[in-house]
Amino acid sequence: MGNIIMYATECLRTFDESPFNEVDSLILSWLAYLHYPDDCVENGDFRVKDLFRAEMFDNIAHHVWFRKKTMELLTAAAASPRFRDIRIIGYKQETDSDKQFAAVTFELTPHVYYVAYRGTDATFAGWREDMRLALPEPIPSQQAAVDYLEKSAAVLDGGLLTGGHSKGGNLAVYAAAMCSREVQDRLIAVYSHDGPGFQSGFLGGEGFRRVRPLIHKTLPQSSFVGMVFEQECEYGIVESDFISLAQHNPFYWRVENQSFCLADSLTVDARLLYKSMNRWVDGLNDEDCEKFIGEVFNMIGKTDTADIMEFCSHLVPNAAVIAKAIFFLSVDTKVFFIKIIYRFWASCFRSLPEVFGKKLLRAVAV
Repeated sequence: MGNIIMYATECLRTFDESPFNEVDSLILSWLAYLHYPDDCVENGDFRVKDLFRAEMFDNIAHHVWFRKKTMELLTAAAASPRFRDIRIIGYKQETDSDKQFAAVTFELTPHVYYVAYRGTDATFAGWREDMRLALPEPIPSQQAAVDYLEKSAAVLDGGLLTGGHSKGGNLAVYAAAMCSREVQDRLIAVYSHDGPGFQSGFLGGEGFRRVRPLIHKTLPQSSFVGMVFEQECEYGIVESDFISLAQHNPFYWRVENQSFCLADSLTVDARLLYKSMNRWVDGLNDEDCEKFIGEVFNMIGKTDTADIMEFCSHLVPNAAVIAKAIFFLSVDTKVFFIKIIYRFWASCFRSLPEVFGKKLLRAVAV
């Protein structure tokens, strides 16, 4: 049983010889997490193999999750005749206090392009923006994704594929649904790899209905991220060698015969968690949601850490800082947090019968 690294190592046929598939999409989606040197990309003939330079490694892997595995994947892709000559164009990155966005375009063959959106990186801006997906207004990265796809289509001649992992998958679907009809007509496929869903208002829109048949969604058996919010498209469930929420890590998704190994259903813990989370979010009004996000990141800010990786590497002392911050919260804010947490556990309790059904009812009766 292999993974995406083994696939990149062993699949040596070019895209002219073997069609593009979902495993290819996940690999390019993960390569979108890299930080590409602007001067190299702007020269017009920068390719995947050109990334394999030791002097560039520290910069391109900055804020990237699972660095060791990422570099193994880059090594395999840079050596593979399937990936090494893919031209990299149109790289764009924007990060501020409210937005964490990046996208890059890969030329698969002449006149066929893959637009890849970066998922959430280790910056606090990315995590704050993710939480704002619970609000009805588009997040800044979604708007940037539409703009990027439109501008890319204007200068590229040919068919377009788009995709991403995690938030990147959400951005790919959003951009495909909200771009102009002219760009939609050029779309070949849209890939979301464990990307969050959407609010019901978006799913009922005309743009989403037009691109829905093009969407290929994959998620692991214990998916949580990919099942957050409402779903309106079919999805393939991929077997993983990790457990629970750690399955969001795509390096442990199983690959065999150039395809993902598919499972029959999500795990029980995944079904309980996403049903509970979706019910909880639906019960929050916009004001409470905004306040909750603000208070959470105000407390995280008191730890004086640069990003999520640094926060987690000093988890015990940072937890102590947050505990102290909670102690000094106003009474009203403490009551607010208790109310929000209570609503979440109540959502979990109400979701139990939906997940366990008659088995739970019989157990309670006994």
